[in-house]
Amino acid sequence: MRSTSPDTSPTALRQRLKEDGYLFIPDLFPRDLVLSARRHIVEDMAENGFIEQGTDVMKAAMHSDYVQDPTKPGPNLLGRRDLQKCEQLLKVVEHQHLKHLFAGLYSGSGEGSVTDDVQSQNDDQDVTKVVLMSIESSWDDVKTYLPHGFPSVLVV
Repeated sequence: MRSTSPDTSPTALRQRLKEDGYLFIPDLFPRDLVLSARRHIVEDMAENGFIEQGTDVMKAAMHSDYVQDPTKPGPNLLGRRDLQKCEQLLKVVEHQHLKHLFAGLYSGSGEGSVTDDVQSQNDDQDVTKVVLMSIESSWDDVKTYLPHGFPSVLVV
């Protein structure tokens, strides 16, 4: 898997996406925000019995019952509205770097980078709402909000 720097220009990002069919951008989000969201989710999993007791919660070691019996229902994290609205998670999935990534990919501009802190006409709007959906969700449940002229984007 080829890594792409968050400082890569939109033109180069589009070329990489065309060549590879994906973008792998480590460090796109501030690490502290990602760790905070992770902690919230795995602590919830631990409280609901999905994490092995006595282990470091951040290692997220699945409880042995779920490892031994993969047919046992899992935590269904993506279907949980309370987690979808969790402040720690929203700080990641609605981060300005993600908004700038999509704006750069689909605007046609070749200038700047994902991490540029530039003021755009859409900064005060909700440029993207990343929709998290579980396998059980239907396409009718999915709503993606993008400025006029953007192709629909779904991040699963």
